[in-house]
Amino acid sequence: MILILSPENDLHSITVQKALTLNGIDSLIFDTSSISLSGSVNFTYQTGKAELSVDTGENHFHLNDVSTVWQRRPFFPVIPSIVAKEDKKFAWQELKTATDSIYQFLSNAFWVNPRQSRAITDTN
Repeated sequence: MILILSPENDLHSITVQKALTLNGIDSLIFDTSSISLSGSVNFTYQTGKAELSVDTGENHFHLNDVSTVWQRRPFFPVIPSIVAKEDKKFAWQELKTATDSIYQFLSNAFWVNPRQSRAITDTN
């Protein structure tokens, strides 16, 4: 499966996903900013095998099924407004850890626009 990290309303991502579908290639647009609003990240470890799955509210997928990641336009998770001001720092750290875990778990996948290239362009 190809995982597209992008807002769900990104026209370019939608167009590419439709083309992939027409060619029989399984893909999913994953809006990373939605993890905190309508999703969850689940980690299981059994008999020496780790598995990370993501539930976006609309889709549920296992990161073990992802062979390619297109980092189109990922966004940081949004902290829900219901979170108290004094808890926002903790909530942000938890969301950052969850997001970093997803990226780390996908480190063996083929990346289009890998995170390292983004860091390089951000410094230039």
